[in-house]
Amino acid sequence: MGSKAQARLHPLRRRGSFTSPTRCRSRLDIFRWTALQRGYKHTDTTYLTMIKLLISAKRYRHAETLIEEVIAGACPVSVPLYNTVIRFCCGRKFLFNRAFDVYKKMLKSDDCKPTLETFALLFNSLLRRFNRQTVCYVYLHSIRSLAKQMKALGIIPDTFVLNMIIKAYSKCLDVDGAIRVFREMGLYGCEPNAYTYGYIFKGLCEKGKVSQGFGLFKEMREKGLVPKGSAYMILICSLAMEQRLDDAVDVVYDMLGNSWRRIY
Repeated sequence: MGSKAQARLHPLRRRGSFTSPTRCRSRLDIFRWTALQRGYKHTDTTYLTMIKLLISAKRYRHAETLIEEVIAGACPVSVPLYNTVIRFCCGRKFLFNRAFDVYKKMLKSDDCKPTLETFALLFNSLLRRFNRQTVCYVYLHSIRSLAKQMKALGIIPDTFVLNMIIKAYSKCLDVDGAIRVFREMGLYGCEPNAYTYGYIFKGLCEKGKVSQGFGLFKEMREKGLVPKGSAYMILICSLAMEQRLDDAVDVVYDMLGNSWRRIY
């Protein structure tokens, strides 16, 4: 019965309208019914499948219930299950702290240690809270702590994760920290991209280090990288305020030459 129940619960085997309210409810009923059968216990795979199904159907309350069961130890755990739980919690405003509870469980686990995906989810969740300067410094401490733990676990970051760390430093105007991470990118075999340079030279300009920011802009343009329109505008305004009008005009022409006619 166990294998048949798992087959029925696996939505990926049966495409179509499996996320409709009626089908979702029936699958949840089956999930609950099988859990009551003697000698049967749901695995991490069945929990993962059911949680994904509920999220796809926007049955978030039911998904939260299953997630709490997973955290309480209702089934064996796995990295994909934990990461799915963290992803869901990071996307729900009032479950932000729960995501870090799961992360701490992963740290203590012997066979479900955090992965690069885990850290990417947590960094991204923290960055979304960098909406005010005073709050930035509070969450920057968490960013630093996560980065240290990632290194301690021997996880090699990619450009996407390093860019999030750089963005966090730049938003807090800790440009020295941002540049330090920027210089370390080569150690991990990562190449800086347009976002990397954009985050840093925006931070430098906002910090008042316009010459250094302009130098970094020229470096990225020499590599053929083009910043976003908002980064262009910050640099142009900063150069104009420094009375460096010729440089500002050059950047304007460069922006227009790259068809950045909108501010993103």
